[in-house]
Amino acid sequence: MDRPFFDAQTKAIRGAFAAGLQFDLAALDRDALTVVDLPDPPPWPYLGMVVTFGIGVVVSIDAAYRDFVVELEAEPHDSAAWPGYLGKIVAEAQTRDAAVAASPSAILFALSARPEQPQIPDGLELRRVDRAWMNAEQHSGRFPNGVGQLGRAARAERNRSAMVLFDERGEPVAVGGLTETLGLPEIGVDVVPSARGRGLAPIVVAAAARAALEDGRAPLYACAATNVRSQRTALATGFVPVGADAFVS
Repeated sequence: MDRPFFDAQTKAIRGAFAAGLQFDLAALDRDALTVVDLPDPPPWPYLGMVVTFGIGVVVSIDAAYRDFVVELEAEPHDSAAWPGYLGKIVAEAQTRDAAVAASPSAILFALSARPEQPQIPDGLELRRVDRAWMNAEQHSGRFPNGVGQLGRAARAERNRSAMVLFDERGEPVAVGGLTETLGLPEIGVDVVPSARGRGLAPIVVAAAARAALEDGRAPLYACAATNVRSQRTALATGFVPVGADAFVS
């Protein structure tokens, strides 16, 4: 681990969450629940978001639910209990005839060191593509994490660019997409089933991370706490866990 590099990356990610969700950065280091109103406009459509970097917990919530969430705070504060807030918010929303659901908890990763230039296997070509390519590729449904899904989480607006491995026929087989998330380039990765097991995911993730760094930005990697394969990709590329979040949308 390159400690100064990692500390700078983590600081940038924490700061981006504080700025994007409009809360005091010190809230992440207080052993307490901090409730803030949804930004106006929100970065993408959601009713509530919970985030922690290990100590303090911040809930960004639609103003109509703020009083309800404030009343959920328990003493002493226990950050391990924060996923329970989501279920209670969903239950309350349902009493108000709102059709929402809670997402799985996601682990947030920061780079521990600058990735090396990845080695490209024979027969494959690595290219950087733009948002237009990403949005067009959404229609295929092949890369739901790398380019997003149609009509979900405003990915068409948030997509920026992607590092893509193409085979000899010019077909994409692996995508490391860069999506705007609270002022950070978040990496989403997919590999087509026929090309899995060849180590392609770490290649496109490393390439995407390097592209973000070359743009002067700190890349963010996030995946569900149950997605062990994605966690292994993150670790293999030099990302380490620094936080967690989840949504109600």
